Amino acid sequence: MKEYFLKELTGLVELTKAGVGKAVEVLQAEAPELIKQIMAWNFTVSIIGFLFGIAIFIAAIKWRKISWKKYQEDTRYNDGWYFGCMAGTIAGVAVGMIFICESLIWLKILVAPKLFLIEYLTKLIK
Repeated sequence: MKEYFLKELTGLVELTKAGVGKAVEVLQAEAPELIKQIMAWNFTVSIIGFLFGIAIFIAAIKWRKISWKKYQEDTRYNDGWYFGCMAGTIAGVAVGMIFICESLIWLKILVAPKLFLIEYLTKLIK
């Protein structure tokens, strides 16, 4: 009876070794492609955020120019209206700058891809 269990256990251990060996081979073969896809995805998401931040920034500046023109041309708009528009402009510029500054991963991927990968792996480990 012991010999039967030992034989079955040995067979299971051999199958496990073979399965782990195959998994390691697959991971080694797919690792470069996986790294390329991770970098491409992060680059794309980052550049979209960066462009969105630039669009918000430009829209806030244009809003300020339009509101200043309306304030000077029309007497219906008082100082409170203009200061409200200025607060909106400042908020828009701030949000745009936050998007721009937080979306610089594309630049890191472009300039120093190994540094990006090291930082990405440290985030995964934590």
